[in-house]
Amino acid sequence: MARWIYRSLGVPYVLYFHGADLCTAQMQPRKWPRVLRCVAEARHIMVNSQATQRLFTELCGTAYTTHIVRPGAPSPVAPPSAVIDRLKNEHALGSTRIILFLARLIPRKGLFVALEAIRELQKNNVEATLVVAGTGPERTRAEQYAREQGIASRVRFIGRVTDQEKWMWFSAAHVFWFPAIPLAHDFEGFGITSLEAQAQGCPVVVSNLDGLCESMQPDVTGLCVEPTAAAFATATEHILSHADRWQHMRSAAREFAALNSWEASQQQLRRVLQTDV
Repeated sequence: MARWIYRSLGVPYVLYFHGADLCTAQMQPRKWPRVLRCVAEARHIMVNSQATQRLFTELCGTAYTTHIVRPGAPSPVAPPSAVIDRLKNEHALGSTRIILFLARLIPRKGLFVALEAIRELQKNNVEATLVVAGTGPERTRAEQYAREQGIASRVRFIGRVTDQEKWMWFSAAHVFWFPAIPLAHDFEGFGITSLEAQAQGCPVVVSNLDGLCESMQPDVTGLCVEPTAAAFATATEHILSHADRWQHMRSAAREFAALNSWEASQQQLRRVLQTDV
């Protein structure tokens, strides 16, 4: 449609790629040539991370200039402590430390890595509960797996959450997990939920995959590790067992998110749009 408007009315257009969209389009023989034609006539081409920039060059060639405009973090929200306490009570969480997994429950998000990691933490006598927020085709199998592995008491499947509830869970969580796994023809261009968690002062553990590590400051606001249960469990145990470092990560996470706000993204976008081709 954008290309048609450009051809018909002379109105220029820009393209913004997230990473997974490139992979999906490249797998469709009828669609991919149209994408390449749109790329060729775009005024500007933007991507959400260095990882997506590399993917674009790999798939589309080196003839194009791409601009990185990362998604931004929202302003932090401060839910009253009474609201957080009520949320914990609703899900029988008590005083346990909360590890939050928030994503669409599909293979690439790594839900089963998270479940295996909480089992590892249980074996190591680390007191923590995994809260799984989100819906998707893997939920039924994941719930069955949790029962079979004897970790059902350490996992809460809470389903879809509202935007308001999301910020409450980020505030309640001690650590946020993004254990994405590598899959052929799929891609994690950036970890927006990782950045949102940091805005609420929640340290993160993310997979060292694609653009996820660009959504945080490794070893400062959290840890970027191999997408395995052992790596996630070890990283999380290290964070939770060092209270001073956990507090430092909380403060650093807020600072990092503030520097990567939506206002900063808007400034990046303006600079790109003001650039002559």
